[in-house]
Amino acid sequence: MQKTECLSGLKIQSKSTALSTPWYLAQPAKMEKQDVAIIGGGIASLCAAISLVKRGAKVTIYCEDDALALNASGNKQGAFYPQLSDDNALTVDFYLHAFSYGRQLLDWAIAQNIAFEHEFCGVALCAYNEKSAVKLAKISQLGLPSEIFQMLNVEQLSEKSGITT
Repeated sequence: MQKTECLSGLKIQSKSTALSTPWYLAQPAKMEKQDVAIIGGGIASLCAAISLVKRGAKVTIYCEDDALALNASGNKQGAFYPQLSDDNALTVDFYLHAFSYGRQLLDWAIAQNIAFEHEFCGVALCAYNEKSAVKLAKISQLGLPSEIFQMLNVEQLSEKSGITT
């Protein structure tokens, strides 16, 4: 007995053919023993350092501050979020991938019991003038997942953040 709304198939070949075209073949990253210098002590530098160390490189981080993550590209609160742009979808895609990769590395660090202050709570970007309001309106039209971007009015933001105006 067969259902009327079902998809079925037949597997003719039991062994898949190997891909012989070189650009289809995944190549592991080749990292000969190298010393790598990274300038800057922010999140991006630390993500690059972790990735390189995992591949066998010896990494030295140079930071002009007394400790890592003090300047954070001018992001004094140390917020970790994707830099969303209203002018180029490719730029947005790049930053979304970078954010996802960075988040994976932070999750890896947490799993390794590496202690650092953090709270994954989100960031509120406010329309403080006409230009920023237009930018946020354009970003809201990109169809981003709600975990990445939500356009909220003052009341909604007050409710979500617990801050009254």
